[in-house]
Amino acid sequence: RLRQLATLAEDAGVLSSDVYGSAPKLQAFEGEVAELLGKQEGAFFITGTLAQRAALHAHLKLFGSPDSRVFLHPTSHLVHHDCLRDGEAQAKRARTEAEQRLPGFKCELVGQFSQAMSAKDCAGLIRKGDVVVVELPQRCNGGRTMTWEDLQRISAEARRVGARLHMDGARLWEVQPYYDRPLHNICALFDSVYVSFYKGLGGMSGAMLCSDAATMADSRDFRTRLGGSVMALAPIWLDAREQFQSCMQEGFSMRIKKLQEVVRALSEDSAIRSIMCFEPAEPQACLIHVYLSGTQTKLDAAHTKVKQAAGRTLWNSLRGCGYQIPARAASAASLASDPQSGRARVVVPEPVDQADGDTEQMYFEWNMGPANAKIPTADFVEAWQAFARALAEEP
Repeated sequence: RLRQLATLAEDAGVLSSDVYGSAPKLQAFEGEVAELLGKQEGAFFITGTLAQRAALHAHLKLFGSPDSRVFLHPTSHLVHHDCLRDGEAQAKRARTEAEQRLPGFKCELVGQFSQAMSAKDCAGLIRKGDVVVVELPQRCNGGRTMTWEDLQRISAEARRVGARLHMDGARLWEVQPYYDRPLHNICALFDSVYVSFYKGLGGMSGAMLCSDAATMADSRDFRTRLGGSVMALAPIWLDAREQFQSCMQEGFSMRIKKLQEVVRALSEDSAIRSIMCFEPAEPQACLIHVYLSGTQTKLDAAHTKVKQAAGRTLWNSLRGCGYQIPARAASAASLASDPQSGRARVVVPEPVDQADGDTEQMYFEWNMGPANAKIPTADFVEAWQAFARALAEEP
């Protein structure tokens, strides 16, 4: 890949590295992404976490109010650096995580941990000077995402009260087909948008933040203040541009259609359905969470048999128990309002009795990439039928 990057640099006429992010070709790439998203300017960041921190600082600087708050869903990547592991445990520590990971920000967590954010989660809570962060789609929820109507409502409410709306669009590319609208139409609802070049695109690293000129000027300043102004962004940005341009030509509609087709086929097979379910039931993005019945030991043993017998790898790693099935809602954090202060708070209901249910479960995250999309659906069904048989043989 490094050899390929050298060729890319030569073909693009990039004969020397940028200096602290300053290079005509890099600025052209930033403008290309900003134009696609319908924003005035863009800036390349070495990581998405840095880009989003800079965006929050820039928005709050604009308001200049010590009372400004940042509204986040309890599954936000800004709250949990890790992916979904144990939903119930993560829901309980979400506020503490937010306070520890976002020092200097007054964070409010809104919405149900196991559900996509909705406009009603913020209804009557946001005011002038606040910043609302929306993740499209929500990784911890298997790619669940807000409805188009809810996006319009929350955008209108933020503008009505004088708040700002920021998109965590790390996987925006992978959810765009669900909305069936151009990227610039989706992004028009937001004041700032962050996108990733390795999530869904396969780049080595890198992110882009796009917004209006004033917000971007402050964001670049905070990029430096937060330690993100590195001597050279090459070859990272070159690789990011190559993956971006390649994937934009191909598009993501084919990926999500393939994932939906495979999920339907697996769900219709009774043997597979007895040991597997999906969250959400139908893909809303090019990723989904797959829940399997059984302990990790049994699941790994059955998976090993399938790999040895047929050479089929069904997942890379089991990530945790996720949300408990069938009483998954009992593990969710729901929004309530403190009657004395009016401050939003996350309430975790007591777990319900699951004595009659199978609580032995693990999940993995399934992303439909260009390579997977070329595998015949029948091959997926055959491999998972073999897994179901192998799992049934486990003691």
